[in-house]
Parts: sequence; structure tokens; C-alpha cells
Amino acid sequence: MLKAPGTNLLKLKYNKLLSNIGFKFNLRRYIVERAAASDAEVAAAGVRAAAALEAAVRKTRAAAAAAARTELAAVRDQVTALRDEYEAWTHL
Repeated sequence: MLKAPGTNLLKLKYNKLLSNIGFKFNLRRYIVERAAASDAEVAAAGVRAAAALEAAVRKTRAAAAAAARTELAAVRDQVTALRDEYEAWTHL
């Protein structure tokens, strides 16, 4: 079978992986340091998320309390109006 020109494989000069030849340093040190930084980043992100959640809860509670006060004032006005109407009917 005929092959196209230029498809011959090159002969290997070194029979080792390039990663073993070109890089001779300890990767574990960098991985551990990055993991420690990552843990610190995760902890800081957790603290920020907790603070944001607490602020949102505070804001929601304040909004709910304001809505309850408004509704209570409206109910008081209705009760007062009904009482005045009742007194007007009973005095006739």
C-alpha cells in the first residue's frame, strides 16, 4: 500500500516524557500552598455570605415590621370608623 509523502514517523531521540525531563521541581509544595490559600478564601467568602444574609434578614424584618405597623394603623382607623358609626346609630 502506498503512503503519502511525509507520513514517516520521526525517530525518538529521548525515550522519556517531556514532563520528566524538563520539569524537575516539587509540585506538592505549590499545591499545598494553593490549597491553604483556597481554604482561607473559602472561609472569607463564608463570612461575607453570612454577613450579607444577616443584613438581608434584618432588612426583611424591618420591612415586615413596617408593613405590619401600616396594616395595624389601617385596622385601627377602620375600628374607629365603625365605633363612630355605631355610636351615631345608637344615639338616634
